[in-house]
Amino acid sequence: VWQKTSEKDALLGVSMTGIASGRVLDLDMEKAANKARNTNEFFASALNINAAARITCIKPAGTTSLVMGTSVVTGQVSTIAEAPARYQSILYQPQLWESAWIAFKEHWFTGVGIRGFGTFAVAQEAFQGTGVSETWHPHLTLLEIMAETGVIGLLGYAVWLYVLWGYLMDERMPVAVAALVAILAVFPIGTAVGIYSYIGGNLIFLTFTLLIALDRDCPYPTPLPVIDND
Repeated sequence: VWQKTSEKDALLGVSMTGIASGRVLDLDMEKAANKARNTNEFFASALNINAAARITCIKPAGTTSLVMGTSVVTGQVSTIAEAPARYQSILYQPQLWESAWIAFKEHWFTGVGIRGFGTFAVAQEAFQGTGVSETWHPHLTLLEIMAETGVIGLLGYAVWLYVLWGYLMDERMPVAVAALVAILAVFPIGTAVGIYSYIGGNLIFLTFTLLIALDRDCPYPTPLPVIDND
């Protein structure tokens, strides 16, 4: 029933940025609504599905607000520039990536040490006079591994992904899904949390625990019996 209703109505939600800072109040909402409807009709036709019966604004878009710098709600502030320094790393991603690459080139074999990138970064000229903190990380998983653990960590990471890929190809669906979740937790271009951080470490531990438990407890599917018509 749910699938039939979803395919028939094809409801669509459009998130919005700039709500906390009030910038959306300057927009022509009728024009925006028509744009959303026309865009939906175009792609619905291209995909050969029903156009949306309703298109609504469902929530503020925190992620795009951060990326585009339109607004962010962190307690008493409404823009990323007004947020405490520890929340402003999004403004310095190019410099963070460049510093991570420098750290790797200077310490290519073993890196600067786990959770050592922030200390390395604050000493860089690019961050002088900014709110860069020693708790920051490169905001790119692959660069974080390269900068903090060097070639040794990079080789271990490659083996890690290879093993996870094997689990992803498992014929047991629960195991394959758990492997996909684990891969997303250590995805090479992930930017959300540091892989060596407290949050990242907990996320990885939980996903890998789930994968190991499912691999141990999930039986392999029983092959269907072959019926001989002769």
